[in-house]
Parts: sequence; structure tokens; C-alpha cells
Amino acid sequence: MGEKMCLAHKNAKLLGVSPKCVSSTKKRYEETGSVSDRNRSGKPRELTLRDENYIFREIRKDPTSIYQKLATDFNSKTQAVDLRIKI
Repeated sequence: MGEKMCLAHKNAKLLGVSPKCVSSTKKRYEETGSVSDRNRSGKPRELTLRDENYIFREIRKDPTSIYQKLATDFNSKTQAVDLRIKI
């Protein structure tokens, strides 16, 4: 690179990130007018992080509990939101 360094490299060095990060962020801003992440494709989550934490907490309490019992307990807890664990 020597004396001549492209703008992306200069900015990357200044910000402490990779030049690829700078150029992809610039490109995303030019395309969308924002630097935020784009919407992801794919299936949305069925469980919230709170629900997952509840399930993991219950498993940690009793690792030998059967999944059927856990699903029944969880489904009765979330009956108001009509969320079901499929077994």
C-alpha cells in the first residue's frame, strides 16, 4: 500500500475496523439510505428469548424431567398467547 492508501483503508484504520466493514456499510447506506441491518429472510422465531430462558431454567432445575411434562407445563403457562411446543 505504501504512501497511497484508499479512503476505505484510511477510515477503517481510523475506526479500528476492517476495510470490508467500511465498504459494505457505505454500500448499504447508498442502497437503503440507512446503515442498519437489513431484514432477514427465513422463518420467524416461534419462542421469545424469555420463553427459551424459562425452558432452559426448568431443564436446569430437573435435567431428568421428561419433555412431555415440560411441554405441558410450558403450554399451560403460555395458554393466554396460544403458543404451543410441538413434540
